[in-house]
Amino acid sequence: MKRKITLLALLFVTLSNYAQQSSISGYLDDGGRSIAKDIIKTDLPEYFKANIPIIWEHRFNDWMAVQLGVGLLTNSFFRPIYTPRYSVDDNTMYAGLNGGYSLLISPVFYKNGFESLHMELPFKYHHYFGKAISYEFNCTIGKQWFLSRRIALDIDLGVGICFEKSLDGTSYIYDPEINNTDKFGGEGIRLIFPLSVKLGYIL
Repeated sequence: MKRKITLLALLFVTLSNYAQQSSISGYLDDGGRSIAKDIIKTDLPEYFKANIPIIWEHRFNDWMAVQLGVGLLTNSFFRPIYTPRYSVDDNTMYAGLNGGYSLLISPVFYKNGFESLHMELPFKYHHYFGKAISYEFNCTIGKQWFLSRRIALDIDLGVGICFEKSLDGTSYIYDPEINNTDKFGGEGIRLIFPLSVKLGYIL
């Protein structure tokens, strides 16, 4: 009888420990979100500037990541913030635009992992072939959320400076006064307040 009681007690203790470990493991299991290393993103506000970007973010550890992006600049998707200065007719104003490309590189410093507050230092380059180029240096603060195991949302707001140069002497990206006589060589610098809303797919 004592043997039966001892065996039942041991069996009960073993099953209890197993059940407890299983529930703890289930509770701690986040579907791999905490160990995610890579996210493919696109920046929605950039579409309104006729830029279609693809951005790859890679996390090195819980505190640091890097974003690298390339985009297609086009005048056939919405209307870019980019117009020849001396055009009068709205239709001809956009008819002569050339396409181009954009580049992005940005270190990201997280407070604690992908799903936390972070600071970015993005450098952006836009090049419209034969028309104009711009360089942006920004500092932004934001936060990222994992809406599901595969979908991420990243919102950032910041401040920065933009340097632009007109290549044809009549076109601009931000500054309509860039070709005034008091400007030097169609160049200009302005203060900007970038907003970024990135939607991403977690790999």
